[in-house]
Formats: sequence, structure tokens, C-alpha cells
Amino acid sequence: MLAVLSTFAARRGGVLPKDGGRGGDAGLTRRKGKRQDKDMTQYTFQTEETVLLAIYALLAISFAADIYIYLRYYTGVLHRARAVRKGKCSFTEEKPPVSVIVCARDEGENLEKFLPLVLEQDYPEYEVIVVNDGSWDNSEEVLDRYKRLYHNLYHTNIPNTTRVISRKKFALTVGIKAAKHEILLFTDAGCRPLSRKWIEGMARNFSEGTEFVLGYGRYAPLRNSLMDRITSRCVLLRSMRFLGYAYSGKPYTGTGINMAYRKSTFFSHKGFAGHLHVEAGADSLMVNEAGNAGNTKIETSPETVTAYTQELTWKDRVASAEGRTETLRLFSGRNKRRMAAEPTASIVFYISFILAMVMTSEPWYIYAVVAMFIVRYAVQSVIVNVTAKRLGEKPLFLSILLYDILAPIAAATFSLSRRMRGRRHKFHR
Repeated sequence: MLAVLSTFAARRGGVLPKDGGRGGDAGLTRRKGKRQDKDMTQYTFQTEETVLLAIYALLAISFAADIYIYLRYYTGVLHRARAVRKGKCSFTEEKPPVSVIVCARDEGENLEKFLPLVLEQDYPEYEVIVVNDGSWDNSEEVLDRYKRLYHNLYHTNIPNTTRVISRKKFALTVGIKAAKHEILLFTDAGCRPLSRKWIEGMARNFSEGTEFVLGYGRYAPLRNSLMDRITSRCVLLRSMRFLGYAYSGKPYTGTGINMAYRKSTFFSHKGFAGHLHVEAGADSLMVNEAGNAGNTKIETSPETVTAYTQELTWKDRVASAEGRTETLRLFSGRNKRRMAAEPTASIVFYISFILAMVMTSEPWYIYAVVAMFIVRYAVQSVIVNVTAKRLGEKPLFLSILLYDILAPIAAATFSLSRRMRGRRHKFHR
């Protein structure tokens, strides 16, 4: 940039040679050529200046958008905790009876370890319904044994020969129909509640008009490998986002390992009928269709957190990412825009940041661009780590940048991959 400016200034200050009355045509040609060079240099300077201004504008807009999203939505868990401390959250004084629904497929070992933690909750009236989804292992033996020990345990079996597109949605529907109570609380066989107050904490939010309560479910495998740590941080950041949006009156999804809704809500919206052709989305699409500012609450107190402990394979992680991409297609246009806002702003910010650093030669502009990067990361780091501490998670530093950069790329890759393969719905035996 400085070289262009220096050349431009030198050419503007140069003196055209005089021909002394001789070689008029040649002098005229030289003057025309120099005038053309001058115009071309000026055009080049103006073009680069325009491009830089456009880059700075994109950088500033994406910076402002990211800061707004983090301050407005990622702080939802913190705002909710402050509201509880100040007595501004409404809770029901009653303890409504609850039906806990657990779907299990070849989860005998997990049922052995974690089902007692659900069955021994400190709550006056609740039942636990386990839907054994065609398991080949010892799940049935474990359930029969626990049935003799716990009077509030019920279980049913789905034959392994049942042919449906989504076995999970079918199993949930069977469990919901079998439930005796209006309040339905969902978790997974591979999950464990972190306290005996889990049901009480989730159920207290069902005051008049509340139909959905969204909780936090962490990923906490026992082995805790590098990939497991990365996955747990991704789960935390995704959860912070959907919980924050829900607290701000814009719910769009939830997690099936810790959420609750009313049985009447399920049937009034015809259950999963609107998306039975999609294998995934049993939890997110219900919230997307029926959740709104007036009927959805979040519950993030530490005693209501559940932990998913089953180790995931690479195939499991890919299937989960593809499932989120698949369900996103069925989200409302408004919720699609909400989910796309942050990754789009992040991509634009990093691209414009790199271009600005490469094309800018003025020191003060470089300082300003670097300062924007530092401020943005500082805001993200403070909000994420304070929230992580509130949820009982470990602090995140480099993980924030990695998620910020790689998550949009991964989502776009899975979306493109799915489109290239086409829509393939198959029956699962």
C-alpha cells in the first residue's frame, strides 16, 4: 500500500519534459502516455482503498454482531441464576407427579449403574418408564431385577423386528402413551443425574402456562480422551446458546437427556407426526414447533444437571452432527436464521480479519484490527468461563477459538455432504 502511494505521489509531482518546439507528436504521445499512467495509478489506488474500506466495514459489522450475540444470549444462564437469587423466577409451590421416560437399546450395563440414581430421587410421587427398544443384551434381566426392588419402575419392550424410520421417536411415543402423569421428564439410559434433587428442580418450573422446561446435559465420559474433551466443550457451548435463546424468549431446541414437557402438549401437537420421516430430532423438533416465549423455561441449577457418560465413537459423533444438520432443515425460517447468525458472523469476522491484516500497512490500522480480535476473544472467554463454572464445567480457553472457527466449517461440510448424497431414508431393524 505504501509503495503504491509513493509511486502515485511521485508521478503527480513529476515534470513533463519539453520538446522545445521539436517532435510535437512524440511529446504529445509521451504526455498522453504519462496521463494514462497517472489515471491508471489513481484508479488502482482508489480500488484498493475501496476494497479495504469494505473489509473494514465487514470486520466491524461482524465484530458488533458477535459481541451482541454473546452479551445478549450466551449470558442467559447467568441472568437466570441472578433472577433466581433475587426471587424474580416463578416456581410452583406444588410438587406435581412426574413420569420419567428412559429409552434404552442394548444398555444393560448403563441401566445397571445409572437407573438406581433415577429411581432413588428425593421426590414424593413419580414413576420411571423404561422402554427397552429391541435390546440383544441383558437389559431385560436388569429391568426385571430392578422391578422387584423398586415399586415405581415400569418397563415395556419393542420387538426388534419392528420396522420404523426412527426407533427413538417410536420408543418415546410408546413411553409417553404409557405415562400416568401430565409432566414428562426425559433422559437417556447412558445418563446419570448429578443429585437426588434432579426431578424436584425440573418439576418446580411447571407453573401455570409452562409447557417446556429445558435443562443442561453435559458430556462427561469416564475415559476423558482428547476427542472426548473437545466434544464436551462443544456440548457446553451449544447448550449455552440454546439455553440463552430460550431464556430470552426464543427457544428453538433442547437436549433429550434433560428436558421436560407436558403430556397434553405432546398430543395437542400430534406428537412426532410432522417429522416421522426424519430419523433424528425427537427433542429439538418438539421445542422448535411448540416452544415460545410464554411457555418455555430453562433450569440450570447444579443439582438439576445430568451427565452423559457413554463413550462415543467417531461414527457416533458423525451421526450426531449429521442428525443436527438433518433436523435443521425442518426448523422454522426464523429459527434457522437464529442458528445461522453466530456462525455466519464468525466466518465473516475471521475472513475479514485475515484480509485486513494482509492488506493493511498502516500501523494504527493494524493495532485497531488486533484490538478488535482481542476484545472479541476476551468477551467470549469471560462469558463462557463464568457460565462454565456456574454449570460445574472446567474453564475453556483455546477451545473457544477452535469451536468458533471449526464449528461453522464442520456444519457446512456435513450439510454439503448430505445434499450430495441426497435424502436417504431407510428402515432400521
